[in-house]
Order: sequence, then structure tokens, then C-alpha cells
Amino acid sequence: MLRRTRRPRGAAEDSVVTQYLGDTSALSRWGLEPVKARLDPLLRRGLISICDATEYEMLFTARDHAEREQLKSVMIPAFPWVPMGDNVFADVLDLQQRLTQHGKHRCASMVDAMLAVVAAREGLTILHYDRDFATIAEVTGQPVEWVVEPGTV
Repeated sequence: MLRRTRRPRGAAEDSVVTQYLGDTSALSRWGLEPVKARLDPLLRRGLISICDATEYEMLFTARDHAEREQLKSVMIPAFPWVPMGDNVFADVLDLQQRLTQHGKHRCASMVDAMLAVVAAREGLTILHYDRDFATIAEVTGQPVEWVVEPGTV
């Protein structure tokens, strides 16, 4: 199982660093300077993980077979992996129920809901550039962070 917190080299004993589950909304903007400045140090320290849902979305962005293969062979292996776990779909339906009770069930695609469930199970913060995760967090209380301020890229 993935460690939920990590102390960076040379940090004090009581220092804890956030570990993230990356969403495609953040990762697909890596080429933009403010996003790159935020993500590069996190990746170097192994603090951004992905799961099957992230991989699916990242591969969906490929414009052709060659780009898909490049993503699959170069980018995706750069990240620590978080398993989706058992009964993820049942938990996604539970999340949808909670969102529906708050009138916010149309905010989350199934992939976003899967990512939210996995992050909550693993104690990870979702790193995103998507208002839907802020809405999910309003209902679940789980930690989420914008990769950069909304509206800046």
C-alpha cells in the first residue's frame, strides 16, 4: 500500500508532506509554465501518484496511436501507482448518492468520481484544475488542491 505521508530528506521528524493523486486536468497542463513549476518538484520527490482512472484519461487525450504509446511508455511510468481497489464502483455509486442529496450529482463524471473515491481511500489529496473536484470536496470534506489558481492557465 502507498504511504500516505512522507518526510522529505533532511526534514524534521514532525514534518509531513502531502501526497497527491494527480488528475488529468492538472497533468495535461504540464507544458504551461506555472503548472510545470508546481509539478516538477512534486514529481521529483515522488509525491504525485496516478491510478487506472488517471491513466485512462491521460491515454484518452492522445491524438493518435504514436502519442498514446509515448504516454504509455514514458509519462505514465514516471508516477507511483495507486491501486483502484475492490468495489470501487459501489463506492462511486455511494458518492453519487451523497452528491445527489446535495443537488450536485451532475458535477462529477464517473472517472472524476473514481478518482475521488481512490484518493479518499488512500488518504491522498487530489491535485487538479477542475471545479468539479472542489464541488466534490464540499460534500465529502476530502482534501483537494488546485495545481495553480483557477482561471490562471
